[in-house]
Amino acid sequence: MNNIIFKNVFTNEEVSLIKQCVKDHDHMILKGKTSHQVTRGRYDLHLNDIIDPKILNKVQGYLDTLGDYKLGAATWIEYNNKITNPNLPPHKDPKNVKLTFDYQLESNIEWPIIIDDVEYQLKDNEAIAFDSRSQWHHRPEKIFGDGDYVQLIFFYINDPDAEQQ
Repeated sequence: MNNIIFKNVFTNEEVSLIKQCVKDHDHMILKGKTSHQVTRGRYDLHLNDIIDPKILNKVQGYLDTLGDYKLGAATWIEYNNKITNPNLPPHKDPKNVKLTFDYQLESNIEWPIIIDDVEYQLKDNEAIAFDSRSQWHHRPEKIFGDGDYVQLIFFYINDPDAEQQ
């Protein structure tokens, strides 16, 4: 599959629903509790059970245009320097992740994603779908200033065959 960029992923109303969901569940945001959060400078909030189902259904609609993909976990992420300076080193995702729909909710800085040495600068309300288990991906080194942030939602598409191995 080629990497595909989606623009204007959600309506303004849907973006507001997502942001309100995060705000309403602030008490559930994981901050400094996992190694990824501590070493990579990020907060996490698992969305599947708390977000309006129409958001997940809309993402599933985008996935349907790409092939036979079923949406799995959806996780809101905020990279900021409150724990440590954010970093996302080159990596491939685990074998059970078939595809990632990487959505940029909101950012006040530019921090592109690099996939197999190609840089993609997403804007707010844009996403890129890519094969995150076979493609190397990362974000370049960048010093985040106080108040700098990038909010993303990682919509993962799991491979049921890989999960059973």
